[in-house]
Amino acid sequence: MSDNNIFFKTLHEGVIPAGYLGQSSHYSILRAPAYLDRERNIEDVASFQDFAIVWNKDNYPNVIKVAVNLFEESLLYPVLFIGEQRGKFAIIFDKRFANEYNINLGTNVRPQIKKMIKSIDRSWTYIAALLDKSSRQKGRDMLIEYEFDWSFEYLKGLKICQNLGIKHKNQQGQITAA
Repeated sequence: MSDNNIFFKTLHEGVIPAGYLGQSSHYSILRAPAYLDRERNIEDVASFQDFAIVWNKDNYPNVIKVAVNLFEESLLYPVLFIGEQRGKFAIIFDKRFANEYNINLGTNVRPQIKKMIKSIDRSWTYIAALLDKSSRQKGRDMLIEYEFDWSFEYLKGLKICQNLGIKHKNQQGQITAA
């Protein structure tokens, strides 16, 4: 990731394609502090949000600008994946937390994010989805240009292997999944 920033810690930097899906897709895993509780109120102690940026062959730098803006507007939580493919910017939320935190993708979050994305790159269209098989029925492409089932399983596997999502510090100071 060429754009250094003060908000995220890079946990993994994929510089070559990971497998054979999509247009040279590869990913970076980032960690950001999260200060919201289940009701989206500010907590005294930070949690951590691990998420992935799925890059295509271009490594378009404006993707990280969107991640920074999401963080600054407290909208990064509970994002699992963000990325851009052929002029479409996609954000994929963790279904478990989207339901638990009562995030309504239709009215609550989408207009704010769409406005933010358009301010960075007016040519982008915007897709918001949950990491869920039902996304197929809504025409989502899951960030990777390939058959939906393969793309979905790839992202689901990435979520599991990289342990994406919310983390808390335990009494010993170790970071554990929520």
